[in-house]
Amino acid sequence: MIEFSYKLSDRQVSGGPSWMADTKFDITARPDTEGLPSVDQYRLMLRKLLTSRFQLQTHTVQQTLPVYALTRDDNAPKLPHSEPEFDGKNQCYVINLPDGQTEFHCVGMAIPFFADFLMRLITDRQIVDETGLAGYFEFTMRMSTSELNGDQPGDSADACRRALQPLGFKLVPKREPLDVMVIDHLEKPSPN
Repeated sequence: MIEFSYKLSDRQVSGGPSWMADTKFDITARPDTEGLPSVDQYRLMLRKLLTSRFQLQTHTVQQTLPVYALTRDDNAPKLPHSEPEFDGKNQCYVINLPDGQTEFHCVGMAIPFFADFLMRLITDRQIVDETGLAGYFEFTMRMSTSELNGDQPGDSADACRRALQPLGFKLVPKREPLDVMVIDHLEKPSPN
């Protein structure tokens, strides 16, 4: 809940009680305005809930951490922009192909969101968007399904590098200062 509500990866959250990692909660909440909330409104609602029901108190520090910079080759092919009706949808359709490949078809994809998506595939480092690309794009990336599932020896970052190369993307290892949220206080909520 903390990662979602503050748009952080697990590497950007530090501290907290031991129960935080394994205790699960069912939460039912209603927005205080009419209509369906946007994702950002959901995030704000969850922040309020964490503060009021879980007594969350935090502070932020900067730590220099290993990251992958998502960059573009100088001779990279131009990425096609998505159709306007898909802009901002940030959809990634995953298709297991009969040839042992997994295809990721991205539609209406902003590159910072794509960097966040790649962190689901590469879990050892934060991915920082340094492409300078603005707008929404449509593109397809393919990876070996066995590499993706960890059935084959190798590094998931190497598999992603190979998959990103035809699109003109590169993952460059480096160290960079990142904001880290330190949990000072968190309580289990009382029952309703």
